[in-house]
Amino acid sequence: MAQQPGWREHRLSVADHELAWYQAGAGPEVVLLHGCYDSLLYRPLAELFAPRHRCILYDQRGGGASTLQPRDAESLRVEKFLDDLERLRRHLGLEKLRLIGHSWGATLGLLYAGRFPQRVDRLVLIGMGPVSAEMRAVYKANVLRMMRPEDRPRWPEVNGRYSAARRRGHVRPEVDEANIRMWSPVMFYSSEHAERFVAEYLRAGGWRRHVPSATGFHREDALAEAHRITAPVLVVYGYQDYEPITQAYLLAERIRQARLLLLNECGHMAWWDQPKLLAAEVEGFLS
Repeated sequence: MAQQPGWREHRLSVADHELAWYQAGAGPEVVLLHGCYDSLLYRPLAELFAPRHRCILYDQRGGGASTLQPRDAESLRVEKFLDDLERLRRHLGLEKLRLIGHSWGATLGLLYAGRFPQRVDRLVLIGMGPVSAEMRAVYKANVLRMMRPEDRPRWPEVNGRYSAARRRGHVRPEVDEANIRMWSPVMFYSSEHAERFVAEYLRAGGWRRHVPSATGFHREDALAEAHRITAPVLVVYGYQDYEPITQAYLLAERIRQARLLLLNECGHMAWWDQPKLLAAEVEGFLS
């Protein structure tokens, strides 16, 4: 494995909290938007581009090292996530952003580009989540289909215990590990990658790496202003992603300059399953 670039940590005061952001590499800036895990588990994605770019990751409000008190429905409103990204753009002194978002981060990037179309230069959406109730149903069906047969009957109970413990603010190690071991085969095409990710996840702190969800957000909002986006957009899905890849075509219908990239033998975590192909295609798109 290539030597990892050094990451430098910074802090930025943003209204009601302190935002932690990190940079590695040199060159044109690229801001990466993490999904349901904080920035630590997204460093391998950023490091694909660090040889040619100044890669910027940040912990979204309420997650990782970004402090937020209180963490409640008001402080986690989706509009504040958008305001944080805009504040970071101004702090970095960038007229326009090149954004790469994964899963929830892709949704956040899409919302930002619809709200601030003049502030986005390029946008990469990787494995974006459901954009409607119909696509949510597809997502749920895919998850159960991709889960190991022996885990399906136990999943509601194991995940329920895990979710309840997270709400209480403490998850016992055995509950955390049982949950991620059931979930990881759903995320990856490669069973080897799934096992490696479990080890990385637990070593990084397990459930503490999960971030709170934005509130006041309706899934249909993700497409509502997509027609306003003027920047080129690259939509990436793995053919074996549990997220509905039909959405690639829904996005292409709404966004004038959308290009689709579908990767075979690739699940939700594309930078694990197909790192070389993903890096080459995104690098070409960014440049």
